[in-house]
Amino acid sequence: RSPTFFRLGRNAIELAEQLRQLQVKEEWIHEIVRRKILFEQDAFTRRCVAEPEQVTKELIGQIVAVLGPDYDVATHFTPKYRPWRQRIAFVPDADLLHGIKSGKASVVTDEIERFTETGILLKSGKELKADIIVTATGFNLCEGFRTTARRRRRRLRMGRRRKASREGTRGKLRWSGAARYGGLVWTVRARGHCRSADIL
Repeated sequence: RSPTFFRLGRNAIELAEQLRQLQVKEEWIHEIVRRKILFEQDAFTRRCVAEPEQVTKELIGQIVAVLGPDYDVATHFTPKYRPWRQRIAFVPDADLLHGIKSGKASVVTDEIERFTETGILLKSGKELKADIIVTATGFNLCEGFRTTARRRRRRLRMGRRRKASREGTRGKLRWSGAARYGGLVWTVRARGHCRSADIL
């Protein structure tokens, strides 16, 4: 597995704080901040596509600025993919990096060979001692799309219709669905899928 790109920033939204000081209504603040975030994310995504090398340099540069030039950033914080091809995580107030720099946390980049009685054996031969192991390596997608639609006053279970259509059954509702989980990169891909389906 490749290391992950990280973006650093304040764990607060300055614009929202300023608007609250001006006693702007909360529903207005929500909409204004939402539009600002979407605008900035869209601009950043476009930059990742247009100039990935420069964006990579900036993201890695943030890590080096906190951890220092002597830390092995190339091994632990330099992804194998281009920005937005996969995940980019947000680190509020660089708390993770400050924990690493202070020695309270550490990063090991390797592949798991197997579990042992005392921890995890890595493919490099190194064993990590552990009292508790938290597995967070994936997710279970509800492939059947637990969605219900209506056609001619009849309820349709979309997941069942989708599976039936794979078998070539006729008379099924023509529809397209896109699933994603909580990351903007997957949201962008899902949006592209839906636009393509709409054109078809």
